[in-house]
Amino acid sequence: MIEKGVMPLAVLEGLGVPGFMFFLVWIGLLIQRASRYGVTELALIFTLLLFNFGESTLFSPSGFGMITLR
Repeated sequence: MIEKGVMPLAVLEGLGVPGFMFFLVWIGLLIQRASRYGVTELALIFTLLLFNFGESTLFSPSGFGMITLR
């Protein structure tokens, strides 16, 4: 299996449309929770997400994705 380089495509291919919808809800909840804590946390979550949209490390098997989620 070849790993996709773009996170939304990787999630859509791996989980299908229902899983992708669940993923979008999860991303929305992350943004909502970060916005409650302040501007710094919101900027941090947007940096994490934008980095992952280009590099797809959030669910990578190398373990770097778990570091960013922590």
